[in-house]
Amino acid sequence: MNDKCELEALIKLRDRFLRERLQTIHQLAAVSPTSAFPEQTMKSLTMIQAAAAGIDAQITMHTPRLGHGTEQ
Repeated sequence: MNDKCELEALIKLRDRFLRERLQTIHQLAAVSPTSAFPEQTMKSLTMIQAAAAGIDAQITMHTPRLGHGTEQ
């Protein structure tokens, strides 16, 4: 697979995680202010955020940059 295809796949995956994170945040926003957040929802949000951060790091690695490498 070439870098462009990998980058596009990573961007789609990141977008999917961001949509999932938004849905989870909406679930948390619906919780009564006087009650604690559901533990499972918080765990899900933590895992989603960690995965999104890892994907962002991969996107950065696969994104072409000018002025880096032998040009410097």
